[in-house]
Amino acid sequence: MMSATTPMNPACRYKVAIAAPSAPPARIGGVASAHYNLYSALAGVGCLATLLTYNEPEQRPDEPGIIRAGASARMRSLLGLGVTAYLRLHGSRQIAYQLNDIIGSIPGALRMKRHLRHIDPDILIIPDRGAPGLCLPKAWATVIQVVHHVPMRFVAEPSFGAFCKVDAVKATALEQKALKTVDLVVCPSDYIRKIFREVYRFEGEAVVIPNAVDVALIQSIEVNDVRRHLRLAPEAPVVYIPSAGSPLKGSGFIPEIIRSLASDFAGPIGFYLSGNIDAKLVSELERVPEHARIYMPGQTSHCETIALLKSCSFGVSPTLIENFSMALLEAGCCGVPMVTFDVGGNRELIADGLSGFLVQCQDLRSLLWRSSSLLQRGLCERMQASTMQHVTQHFSTEVIAKQYLILFDSVTRITGES
Repeated sequence: MMSATTPMNPACRYKVAIAAPSAPPARIGGVASAHYNLYSALAGVGCLATLLTYNEPEQRPDEPGIIRAGASARMRSLLGLGVTAYLRLHGSRQIAYQLNDIIGSIPGALRMKRHLRHIDPDILIIPDRGAPGLCLPKAWATVIQVVHHVPMRFVAEPSFGAFCKVDAVKATALEQKALKTVDLVVCPSDYIRKIFREVYRFEGEAVVIPNAVDVALIQSIEVNDVRRHLRLAPEAPVVYIPSAGSPLKGSGFIPEIIRSLASDFAGPIGFYLSGNIDAKLVSELERVPEHARIYMPGQTSHCETIALLKSCSFGVSPTLIENFSMALLEAGCCGVPMVTFDVGGNRELIADGLSGFLVQCQDLRSLLWRSSSLLQRGLCERMQASTMQHVTQHFSTEVIAKQYLILFDSVTRITGES
């Protein structure tokens, strides 16, 4: 792990603090991965960078360059009960987690604020997820918010599930309030910038800089071959399906995807389904062809997920909504081409026909056709090489760090800092 106390380039004068919900080795999601990679990127080009977390799922010690915080399990439970009662009083009866995510982040964000006083950074980069900006004073440092989430995206769309509009509206109101502390917004995709402008009132600039992938970190992780777990031959294909249990990621399509690919391949074929899988989906998967072997390890750490992913031949993601997916980005870095729906920022991440395939949203027939084509070893191997090259050229930490340094220079000129 990179230490922020030994900058490679002393000429870089910026002292930068990066906030994240959590950091490795915790089981982290896309937002935390994106901000950890940004921390590594900025430290790597010489910034004096510190990563501060505010929603760690469990207590872990600090380490060089990383200061951790988060509500205790008891506090998290009490806050969750209070949010549930509040939402029910306001008529909530559907899926609700957005407001709870914000309220549950407050204890850790307040502790993070105390650490920031001692660090005294020139620039603070925060995510919108959990709205840590609520706990920051105005005009304390140059604050850049990275937009990942936008709760209103999840309502009024039947295919996403019954998400509670009351929950999304209340969460959005708090995120709007948090924007008062923000000087500039970064959006990982043009898609999410458009959504951000439609939902929030923000007079400042909103620029697009993609999420970064830490190529060196991923290359350092040893492969954990899914074939060994499934007792498959070395030449057998293995298909990666990320966040397979999530309705937002297309869990309803997964049984048909597995049945179709298994019928298109003569021998045993493996499938690695990441994330938690509910009992209903497990039951449905019991009826797939016998030669379709499925590995479902449940929720794993970031490194464990990457180790398994690196052994896959290609991936299929029937996702219904995306901003700038870290799962798809990391798959590309591992040389695993992805077939996915053309939703959100996917077309800004995947070069269609070069680093994967994009098909119209919910066009399952085309998704299956493109996926089946990658069962041809020659095509798959060619696309594996071009996928890794595309991601390294466009989204490596070195590439993205340079874009942030240009942004820092422009921000300091605007604010009059040296």
